[in-house]
Amino acid sequence: MGKGRRPGSRHILRFWRDRRGVTAALVALALPLLVGMAGLGAEAGLWYTIKRQNQSAADVAALSGAFEVLAKQNGFSALTYSDICGFAQRDAARSGFVFSDSFACPTSTPACSSPAAGEMCANNPPILGLSTTNNNAVEVILSQNQNSLLASLFLPSVTINTRAVALVAVLDQACLLALDSSASDAIFIKGNPTLDMPNCSLVADSNNADAVHFQGSANVTADTVVSHGGVTQTGGAASITLNKPARTNAPTLADPYASPTCPNNGQTCLTHSFLTTGMPTSTACSVTQDKTTNVTSIATGNCWVNASQIGAPTNIEIAMPRNA
Repeated sequence: MGKGRRPGSRHILRFWRDRRGVTAALVALALPLLVGMAGLGAEAGLWYTIKRQNQSAADVAALSGAFEVLAKQNGFSALTYSDICGFAQRDAARSGFVFSDSFACPTSTPACSSPAAGEMCANNPPILGLSTTNNNAVEVILSQNQNSLLASLFLPSVTINTRAVALVAVLDQACLLALDSSASDAIFIKGNPTLDMPNCSLVADSNNADAVHFQGSANVTADTVVSHGGVTQTGGAASITLNKPARTNAPTLADPYASPTCPNNGQTCLTHSFLTTGMPTSTACSVTQDKTTNVTSIATGNCWVNASQIGAPTNIEIAMPRNA
């Protein structure tokens, strides 16, 4: 034993310099763990891809079910749960979701949240989230079982669930409706007027960025503002109180005065003749206004009345041009 060397250091050095296969044994023991971890990382990407695909299928399925609800509201069909579920299943399959051979839509909304692998929950109304009492909402939950490959040492299989909700939003009556498709300031409210219409909406079909424009210090209370284009505000400090957030880039609202397009399927065609009966045909109105009481009297009927004839205040302008 060398001078100054501890008795045990000789064995440590021998172990450190040993080249008789210990490293290979350690690698062999660790190899399954390394392969499993690498496989888990690789397959996690595959599972995420499958989840995104199934999410698209759930989105389409929920929309399909909601369109059935909308069709009923428009009088084009009798709403049944079987139709909602059937169309949801059809469009989920078209979007790539694979149903098990044993799955069939129930006859009534199941109120389920944990479908078996290869099956679907289609709930109307939903049982999860914020729309549990809304009969205009359709919830779709899809479940898929995916077997593992390289990661099977840790997870033999995983369950991939996706959920989507589609809601038919019912727009309250449009008390101010501008039908022009491209006008700037289709609805233009300026100055400091007060419009109190909490159960009505302001709707513009114009695709212009300034389709609805507030200018000045208007005080507006409404259910909501819906614009096919945009909603802008300049000057002052307008106070705008809405029950529901304003919607921009929204679909246009059908012209209630236009002749309806009837579906060619033998169903009843809804007409709007009650809206056009007795429409004004003349501008020759005899109008008097009592400046003291601010009461306006129209001596003749069935005619247009200009704002200037009733002494409309100069600080409010509501322009609602229509298509020619």
